[in-house]
Amino acid sequence: MVHKVVKWLSILFFTGVVIALIFLANFELFENESVLLEELNHEGKTIRIYYSPSNATIERSIVVMLKEVSGESSLAVFERFDVLNSYEFGSGDTLKLTLEDTFLNKGSIVEMKVYIPK
Repeated sequence: MVHKVVKWLSILFFTGVVIALIFLANFELFENESVLLEELNHEGKTIRIYYSPSNATIERSIVVMLKEVSGESSLAVFERFDVLNSYEFGSGDTLKLTLEDTFLNKGSIVEMKVYIPK
């Protein structure tokens, strides 16, 4: 009788461990994929603006990337911002972004400028 109880408890324990491992392997506490907000074309160049959520090692941020033949290169990273309100190309090779922080500094809106290399 005791042998059967130990056997069933062992089976239940190992089944619970397997279910827990499957759950932990597939579970994500926070999103970690960058989201493409805008793709802009300016004088033959493609500029992409991403929202990158926070995780254990980085703050949430807005990232401006320049698409090149070999991949993408970073033009600017604006940490602690999570909303792109507007954008416009300024004089010369300047991109003006209006960014907002809706998390810590609710309603904090700033204008940032990004230089676009030739």
